[in-house]
Amino acid sequence: MWARVLLWILCLVSTPTLNAQNVFSLENFEWADCPELQIDGITTQLATSLQIHITNLNLDTQCLQNSTSNQPLNRETLKALIQSSLNQIQNLGSQLPDFNLSIENLSIVDATRSYHTKLYLSHDAGHFDLKLNSKQGLELEALIDAQQLSINKLRVDEGFLKSFGFSLADELSSIALQGSLWPQLSLKAQTRLRKPSQSINLSIKHWENSLIKLESKTDFNFQQWLLPVFSISIKEQGTWSASAPELQLSAQGTWHWPTMGHINTLKTTGTLKANYNPLWLNYIPNLEFPKALQLLNAAINGSWQSQGLHLPELKLALSDGHALWDDISIDGLNIESKATQNSQGLWTHQGQLKLHQLDIGVPVTDIHAQWWQALARPIDDISALRVQALKFEVLQGIFSIPSLHLPLPSQASLSFRNLEMSQLTQLYPDLSLAAQGTLRGQLPLELSQQGLSIHDGHVRLDPARGYVRLSHPSVLEMKTQHQSLDFSLSLLEDFSFEQLHADVSLSTEGEMSFAARIQGFNQSVTPRRIDLNYTHQENIYQLMRSLRIGDELSGKLQEWIDRYSN
Repeated sequence: MWARVLLWILCLVSTPTLNAQNVFSLENFEWADCPELQIDGITTQLATSLQIHITNLNLDTQCLQNSTSNQPLNRETLKALIQSSLNQIQNLGSQLPDFNLSIENLSIVDATRSYHTKLYLSHDAGHFDLKLNSKQGLELEALIDAQQLSINKLRVDEGFLKSFGFSLADELSSIALQGSLWPQLSLKAQTRLRKPSQSINLSIKHWENSLIKLESKTDFNFQQWLLPVFSISIKEQGTWSASAPELQLSAQGTWHWPTMGHINTLKTTGTLKANYNPLWLNYIPNLEFPKALQLLNAAINGSWQSQGLHLPELKLALSDGHALWDDISIDGLNIESKATQNSQGLWTHQGQLKLHQLDIGVPVTDIHAQWWQALARPIDDISALRVQALKFEVLQGIFSIPSLHLPLPSQASLSFRNLEMSQLTQLYPDLSLAAQGTLRGQLPLELSQQGLSIHDGHVRLDPARGYVRLSHPSVLEMKTQHQSLDFSLSLLEDFSFEQLHADVSLSTEGEMSFAARIQGFNQSVTPRRIDLNYTHQENIYQLMRSLRIGDELSGKLQEWIDRYSN
């Protein structure tokens, strides 16, 4: 198309008879064929070569777009287009004299927009030098002849990208490109982002078995993401690979782009492997971990599928993770998650969590949970998160919460069974207290921003038998000093019980109240059945904290941190 337009212009201005100064002028010229052409202010002068100046050239390309808009642009089509254009240029060069052409205002109009630029074109023995300079943000210098097509300079600024409706134009400052398009393909480009120090380098090599490389030298901001130093290689055979050394991350996958230039037709798949380190937190958008949480290490695996800029499916797994919540150690963290995105950009994600141990002072072990979040935006939105089938073990007791809804405030029901009293008494080694019996309970939970609380919880003995034996030396001393306590304390020295019912409550500050009604006997004190009322109050959080302090003082916690920090 461009060769035809150029030929028309040169034929028009080179055929008339020149005046005595070898100057020819034409006020205007119109061409109604496809593409439509209108020229104003034509001046030619014959010196050592033909000099042509055009004030305005308007080119309407809508007819060309209508005839070719449905043809896909791929490598073979692009190669054929370049080869055909170079053949036309070769034929054109053999028919034309040497010349210098300048167009002060070249306007190109299509169906939706118009472009305005200055154009300079020179011809010397079959070689064409082309220069474009537009206030819309385009600079081009190219060398064209029958054998080669080289780009000495191509600079595209933000304004020009926006005029094309380029979806990422707001993130970019400019794109600079140079290299050879034909016969060898070897291009290098630098994309500068909003911040002057941030850029991405691009190189494209080879028409056959093409190789594309992207890399950055510094961290940079892109939309809501902070991206690390990275390198990406894309091969024509439909594979790609990437790495980010700071994140100890590598990835690979496949791609298929049947219609180049139409981003919605690009399909990709990928898998990634990484070893987590705390630098990851710098690169996760809109995600604020609680200050108390410190993830020490974890292996990360992921996979995804994409269609254009749409990400229909994303899978992510974290395995063998170790973390700290203040001074609470988290061992063997494993998470598997899957997220799917609908056409409106809303996410549904689900997954499961497995945790070997959470040491709150007493080990909470074998933790399992599942979650479900529908129609989230962004992906880390948990405004409708539902946790299901939460199970864990404490002191050999089995605890479960069938369902828990977020956000807070929320309510749930915690049930437990097989909680051995012999395990509970080990929390108080100084009491010389022995107990046996299995407890079962139902604890209504209320969760709020202030913390966890329990109201009207119930605990009972199941099966209905057990005993308590209190043998601390202070018991004998108390019986001697307080005669009124002699009977009660003597009962507890060897008390067998058949029933135990207790009411339990817990405040958000950790204050627990345990009021038990116990029926049993001590044959050595009295043959009669005895009803005991026992009340115990204690701050559970302080108790757990005192147990953790023991680990800190012994050096066990620091030893654990040192083991998993690298």
